Amino acid sequence: MNIMLKNIFLWSVVATCQATSNRNGVTPPYMKLNLHCSATNAYDGDTPQNGECVLDVNSPTDNSANEAATIAELVAGYGKSRVFAQFLVTLPDLDGGATGLDGHAAGSCLNYKVGTANMLYTANGTSAMDKSVRFFYNDNDDTDSALAYVYAGVNCSGAGADSTSGFIWGDKNINGKFANGGVGNFDAAAKYGLRLNAALTDVVEATAVRWLGKKSFSGQLIGPYTNNSCRGLSYEATTSWFLPFVVALEDATGETNYDAYTETAVSSTHKCRSARGDKNGATANDAIWYSWKLGSSATNGDITFIVSQGTGAKLVGVAAPAADDGTNAAKTNAECVAGNTHHEATFNMTWDGTFTNCVQAKDAAGETIPSKFYKLVPSIFSTGSSWPSTVAAPSACAACANASPASGLHISAFTAVLLAVLALIA
Repeated sequence: MNIMLKNIFLWSVVATCQATSNRNGVTPPYMKLNLHCSATNAYDGDTPQNGECVLDVNSPTDNSANEAATIAELVAGYGKSRVFAQFLVTLPDLDGGATGLDGHAAGSCLNYKVGTANMLYTANGTSAMDKSVRFFYNDNDDTDSALAYVYAGVNCSGAGADSTSGFIWGDKNINGKFANGGVGNFDAAAKYGLRLNAALTDVVEATAVRWLGKKSFSGQLIGPYTNNSCRGLSYEATTSWFLPFVVALEDATGETNYDAYTETAVSSTHKCRSARGDKNGATANDAIWYSWKLGSSATNGDITFIVSQGTGAKLVGVAAPAADDGTNAAKTNAECVAGNTHHEATFNMTWDGTFTNCVQAKDAAGETIPSKFYKLVPSIFSTGSSWPSTVAAPSACAACANASPASGLHISAFTAVLLAVLALIA
């Protein structure tokens, strides 16, 4: 019996030590995906026209007053127009073939819908998502790239198809590296844009900034469900969110000349991002935005996710973007105005590492919303020490008036295991 108890003690200590770091000590790479639309008086190509979000790289002329005169001008302006939607996604390895079944797949899948002249990246109440994309990372020192795999349905399920397009950063020594989205070495105009649609003429203007080795917490936010078991959601519904996220636990700066894309560490002040691909949200009622923030205390274990749209929804500070640095969703917005469909879901992790991943949403006034629940699915690499807010373990003797002289003494994880092993052989 004594030996059994000692074994239980040893493995408890080992488990505690393992819980202090991510699996295998790996911090997954992630990127800020910027989905652009053509800025007025900048360039069109053929489409997009003043806010349309699908680009026809094969037709340089449509006689529009705002078009680029040549394909060369289109190429020169690519990635310098406003950002209409922005997402932070993890970059898993291509493990498992085209199915992409990697350990940190959560946080990497983005649903979308290709319209005739625009792109949608989350349900807007009238249009449902019907396709999805995931970017797989090639960490070869000379390649340093992400390849887009597209899926015929939502949630990146089943086998994905190699789109042949993605992002090539090409230098792992530069963190916060910026890249245009497209195919290969961009030696022709037709190689610009992500192939998220089957037709070559309908590609998406996109750029991305990539970070390596930066601490983060990632996963997918899914909802709203109608029950507290978070079961039975129709992912193709016109109101469903399947949101990939990466919460920065430390500042991640953009490289020189791209500091507008810097991602600051999460705090109790939320920043809003647009999830709408066809409008920038500067006009009331147009915005579809999301955000996250910590609780009022960095040690209460809370992280709150917010999604908002509908009547009144607006992003402030994005009406007049500067073409040279991709403002709009690229920078932190000073203010975001809630719409009449506004859901806030607060998840909490206790000191012992447990949390409820299905919670009921509240509205902008903090009132509980009937039959609206959200599920949080963390990446496997976001277990252990990656939860953004840490609750201190309770004191072994919280009511003791006179603390022991050694009450402030702490030992390392290695020392704890060593002592446990010594206890076994004692």
